[in-house]
Amino acid sequence: MRTDVQPRRDRCCPSPVKLGTHLRDQVTKANCISGFGSFVSRAIKIRKEIDVPKKIKKARAYICGLGLFELYLNGKKVGNDVLVPALSEYHKRSYYLTYNVTSRLTTGENAIGIMLGNGRYLSPRNSKKHPKYDNIFPKLIFQLELEYSDGSKETVVSDESWKITANGPITANNEYDGEIYDARKEIPGWNEPGFDDTSWMQSELVAPASPELCAQPMEPIRIKETISPVSVTKWLPVFLFSIWDKIWLAGSC
Repeated sequence: MRTDVQPRRDRCCPSPVKLGTHLRDQVTKANCISGFGSFVSRAIKIRKEIDVPKKIKKARAYICGLGLFELYLNGKKVGNDVLVPALSEYHKRSYYLTYNVTSRLTTGENAIGIMLGNGRYLSPRNSKKHPKYDNIFPKLIFQLELEYSDGSKETVVSDESWKITANGPITANNEYDGEIYDARKEIPGWNEPGFDDTSWMQSELVAPASPELCAQPMEPIRIKETISPVSVTKWLPVFLFSIWDKIWLAGSC
């Protein structure tokens, strides 16, 4: 996988037009939600189904999911970025990203699915006893702004009506040890309309991770190329993938 490395900007909340504006100006209604008031080693899934009653003219999603998030609409991932949002000083600020999702929504039932990992926000080692974390666990702030073709508008926000679960194939994850993935625990259709989430927990309102939210001031990491292994060797109980390629990084530091 090749990635673009962009120069870091330390000034909080610059306002380049294509990256969005400060959260005070855009995302003012969303709540911070989670379902776990303590350490969770697994990646968690959060979902919400919404009804879109008429033709959409414009739809924009604002999201901050800590430590890391992936956003899905109707079963498909939104954007080609990975490992977002960018690292920040969480005791000062967190970053949110903005997505144009007009083409991803249809008239009728739609499903919003979000997967949260621990990232650097919560990064204990798998091999060590977990210390106590006060108010540090995966969290989500989400706001979807809908503008219809007749000029009317609607806002969908994260709140207690969203459903959440820690079940799924990623049974452990952090930036030091990577992740443990068990394909047998995949949940087909969890991010699609019509999924039965009656066994999932209700989300709860929680304290925000940071006192301030800012539009992410740098371009996100993106997948630039997928590299196929030159060989796969079965070595019980694991598979070894051999990959030979050159990784090029470009940017200033």
